Amino acid sequence: MNEHRVVSRSEFFRDGLRQLFSTATEVASAFAQSSIEKVVIPSHRPPGAIEEGVFLLTCTRCDACAEACPHDAIVIAREDQGVAVGTPVIRPVESPCRLCEDMPCIAACEDEALLPSERVKMGTAHISMTNCLAYAGQICDYCFTQCPLKRTAIVMEGRKTRVIEDECVGCGICEEICPAPSGGAITVIPSNDSHVGRPDAA
Repeated sequence: MNEHRVVSRSEFFRDGLRQLFSTATEVASAFAQSSIEKVVIPSHRPPGAIEEGVFLLTCTRCDACAEACPHDAIVIAREDQGVAVGTPVIRPVESPCRLCEDMPCIAACEDEALLPSERVKMGTAHISMTNCLAYAGQICDYCFTQCPLKRTAIVMEGRKTRVIEDECVGCGICEEICPAPSGGAITVIPSNDSHVGRPDAA
């Protein structure tokens, strides 16, 4: 007796279409992810943000995290930020993240675009030696004294400051407080931005 079941023509085509549809769905999903990554403008996300491409697909633009922020540090991206429009971002020069102990923004996110993490990493601060007052010989330690992680994320070396990249969480307080002219000497590079050069960074 032949133990192999005879597959009908309709079953053959049905199974083939199912497999084709599954493959097409996977390809479309991968293409969408790739397309998003190509057009996205790097954004300074709130604490706990998942990988940028997935974040854009997961966030429902509900504004709950922004409404939960007690310091109004989270704002909604404008149209000039491409596909990120409508999603939550932080603009340090306007209002940096204050690293709330209970992270109400994460608790408010039901979409799980923001997730609890043992260590927050929104970005990394970079000091322009060209614009920094201390590197120009003036006395200035605003970024050091205001950093919530001073002596860990930022240290003093003589009269100059240096950012410890692995320890900096990218809250942006130093960027806001920097008194250097021409837009300041500190820029927080978002964690999702891997294409920004920084030839004179400290």
